[in-house]
Amino acid sequence: VVRELYATLATRRLRVLHTPAGADGTAPDGIGRWIALTDAVYPDHELAHDDALRDALVAEGMPLTDAPTAVLDRVEEHAVPDPERVSPERVRRMLRESGRERSDRPRDRVLVLLRYVMSDVIDDDPASAAS
Repeated sequence: VVRELYATLATRRLRVLHTPAGADGTAPDGIGRWIALTDAVYPDHELAHDDALRDALVAEGMPLTDAPTAVLDRVEEHAVPDPERVSPERVRRMLRESGRERSDRPRDRVLVLLRYVMSDVIDDDPASAAS
C-alpha cells in the first residue's frame, strides 16, 4: 500500500513525504502527517538503526520522514539537493527552541535524547557542545 501511494504521489509530481506516528503513539497528533519535502528532516544512518531514537524525536515533534531509503535517495537526487538531516546539533537546537519543561518528558526518552545530543561532543573540548 505504501509503495503504491508513493508511486501515485511521484507520478502526480506532488512534493510531500509522510512522517511516522511513533510506535507508542506519542506523535504530537497521534498519527503521522504529510509534509512538504523542504520542511522534512531526513534521517541519518544512526537513526535508521535506532527505533528508540526515532520514536523519541517523533514524540518531540521533529518532522522526520518515514519513506523508504530508496525514495529518500531519489528525493535528494532530484528534488531537495541539500536536505536538512537529523544531527546532534539539530536536536539540541530543537530542544532549546521547544522550551518544554524537563519534568513532562518520560525518563527513558530523556536518556535516549541525551545520549544522542552528546554523541558529537569531543571529550577534550567541552565547547564543542555549545552549538
